Amino acid sequence: MALAPSARYASSRQRRYKKLTDWCRQLLLQTARWLPNRQIIGVADSSYAAVELLNAMRSRICMITRLRLDARLFNPPARRLPGTVGRPRVIGTRQASLAECLTNPKTRGGASR
Repeated sequence: MALAPSARYASSRQRRYKKLTDWCRQLLLQTARWLPNRQIIGVADSSYAAVELLNAMRSRICMITRLRLDARLFNPPARRLPGTVGRPRVIGTRQASLAECLTNPKTRGGASR
């Protein structure tokens, strides 16, 4: 747990404001550093479902967050072949939306029972 000052408080004290997701990233990565032999699982609400935060912790921490039903989810980009010209891909192919997965009868544990 950490005390995260608001933007108004930081500006009134002439201090740099640090976003809530930055505090979360710093705390969870520090916890993973202190406990290297343990698997860290972070459970958070939808305000922590930020791509920058989740990408920063992908290799060290398992994050569980709440997503919107209309969230656009993508697979990781394909590996870049040697000698390829141009900007590397940032995202891969698009996955089915959560609403589509919910209505799909092949989804395990869905509401299609």
